[in-house]
Amino acid sequence: MLRNIFGIQFFLDVDDVSADTDAALEHVRLFDQLRSLSHSRYKKGDVRITDAGLEHIRDLRRLERLDLDDTAITDAGLQTLGGLRQLTFLTLSKNAITDAGLECLSG
Repeated sequence: MLRNIFGIQFFLDVDDVSADTDAALEHVRLFDQLRSLSHSRYKKGDVRITDAGLEHIRDLRRLERLDLDDTAITDAGLQTLGGLRQLTFLTLSKNAITDAGLECLSG
């Protein structure tokens, strides 16, 4: 299976997914070697990533980059990302995030 190929860094861009994006993330969790995940485009009428969708990526321990611009993520959803210790780049523009919500990521 692709996800088990040794030595390859995986990058996934789900910008053009027009289905229920939270449900799409359920399949992304199978790529346990994933290094970069991007979903930063929102088209009117699309279902955006929500706090519930972040539950599907909480175990992607090798994730270094996560682009989540213009999603429906809130402070509560950021708690899920606190365990991603390899994460060095995170974009969250156009979200309902406050300074208080970012506290869980400073560790």
